[in-house]
Amino acid sequence: TQTHTHTHVYINTHKHTHIHTRTHAHAYTHTSINTYTHANTHT
Repeated sequence: TQTHTHTHVYINTHKHTHIHTRTHAHAYTHTSINTYTHANTHT
């Protein structure tokens, strides 16, 4: 019996910059981390 385990990690980073005036700016950063585990068993 053989068991294979695969783990995938997805990291997504989104950066948004909003400029309201010449002297005011807003920066927004969103980070999403997703993990996926897949296991195969062979007999």
